[in-house]
Amino acid sequence: MLLEVEGLTKTFGGLLAVSRVSFRVASEEVVGLLGPNGSGKTTLLNLIAGALHPDAGQVRLDNRDITALPANARARLGIARTFQLVRTLPKLSVLDNVLVGRLYGRDGSGLEAARTESLSLIASVGLRDKAQSPASQLTLTDQKRVELARALATRPKVLLLDEPLGGLNLTEVRAAVAMLRQVRTSGVTVVVVEHNVQAVRALCDRLIVFNYGQTVVEGGPDEVLAHPAVIEAYLGKSSGSNLAAFS
Repeated sequence: MLLEVEGLTKTFGGLLAVSRVSFRVASEEVVGLLGPNGSGKTTLLNLIAGALHPDAGQVRLDNRDITALPANARARLGIARTFQLVRTLPKLSVLDNVLVGRLYGRDGSGLEAARTESLSLIASVGLRDKAQSPASQLTLTDQKRVELARALATRPKVLLLDEPLGGLNLTEVRAAVAMLRQVRTSGVTVVVVEHNVQAVRALCDRLIVFNYGQTVVEGGPDEVLAHPAVIEAYLGKSSGSNLAAFS
């Protein structure tokens, strides 16, 4: 297994945010993390990326225990991420934002090679004509594309995406889903937190649903979205609906 999470636990004061969570992700697999707001999904991504350190449990990458490593060391080993709230470098151009990822990521290359690769990534996310534009002048959709390109510029083994479709309209969601399908065909392993049920159903090989910091159910998209415990977590006990009908 490429990524292994074993017994991760994290508390904030008296709040148990993540409780003994375990799962594995195979190379080139796309796994979706679902759950209501406050269920621990973003905290779990922070634990995997190294932005937070667990109270208990382990994170392993390529059979190496990386639990004690800081975020920058994990990035150099191949873990990249995007954020729920976009974090571009607003005064820098699109190209320079992506260059940061290429120059400081794994297998750092010379400036000219990094520039060429960065421009290729910028084109792949549909921003070729905006390569010299300041990130601050971009729409939310385009800023999310910059973040994705910058993360891919690090040449990650595992890409962690935190609500990449948040704030996008239907047309933008469709374009973003098509883009993420290209990412998965490039051989990158993806773990994605997302509320758009139809999107994760289309993208993911497997879904893991969380509630109150714990795993509720895990399995294939159709199986998980029809599971009574998942419907209850999202819609309440009285609902007889199938979650797959919602987005």
